[in-house]
Amino acid sequence: MPLRLIKRGIFSIALIFTAECPLAATPQNSLEEVIVTAQKREQSLQDVPIAVSVIDSKQLQATGISSIDALGRGIVPSLNAHSYGNSNSIQVLTIRGNGNANLAPVTTDPTVAPYIDGFYLGRSQGLSLNITDPERIEVLRGPQGALFGRNAVGGAINIISKRPTGNFGIDQTIGFGSNEQRKSITRINLPEFWGAKTKLDYIIDNNDGWVTNSAHGENNYDAYRKKGTRFALTDSLTDSISFNYFFFLAAHYPIGESRNDQSSAELSKRRRERFDSSYGKSICPR
Repeated sequence: MPLRLIKRGIFSIALIFTAECPLAATPQNSLEEVIVTAQKREQSLQDVPIAVSVIDSKQLQATGISSIDALGRGIVPSLNAHSYGNSNSIQVLTIRGNGNANLAPVTTDPTVAPYIDGFYLGRSQGLSLNITDPERIEVLRGPQGALFGRNAVGGAINIISKRPTGNFGIDQTIGFGSNEQRKSITRINLPEFWGAKTKLDYIIDNNDGWVTNSAHGENNYDAYRKKGTRFALTDSLTDSISFNYFFFLAAHYPIGESRNDQSSAELSKRRRERFDSSYGKSICPR
């Protein structure tokens, strides 16, 4: 009996000692400030009165997200992205269940507005294009018509790409996945010249589909070939004004070249559904 009392006394003292010793603050426990441009200007995420989900470049690389349709894998709450019909180049985007289900007419406006570096992608055709080198992706939930136009009833997706660094560097990423997926991303930063910084990105993404097609000369279901390139130029005009220019070109081939029939190359060209190109320039205060 005395031995039990001694054990309980020691255990109680240990609990009191632990409770009165606070944990020492470590750098890992500190939170980093997240800067977003959800309201067309740089702000801290805590100061933005909007439901925003932010995915930085490290998270995108860890989850393997390199396209808009890949955002619908569950990494962003209430955001869903799926193919329309049997075409994997047309994507239906919904936020909180708000989306346009009938995208057959080319003139149909979406209810979720995707933006790349401030420029609007006005059609759902071709939204499966790859993103070369994003710095972060901001997903705004709820109506955003005041800042993002009438087609942002469900929300908006704001994609911000990395700008040129001005230091020479080459970054090569190669990935492999299921269904014989092969992906290659090349990023080249050129040295600064007369205050101008340039950057060139190139991406190739191939997938052989997930359903075997036994028909002669036909490819597997959901097979695709994607290619994309992006050129960016940044120039500091003054200490407070900078000039930003980018050119983006992407091609999506829903049906790629067959390994069994050489004539399928022509079939692939005839069935190409989307070829997008976009460019933009802006002059903004630094």
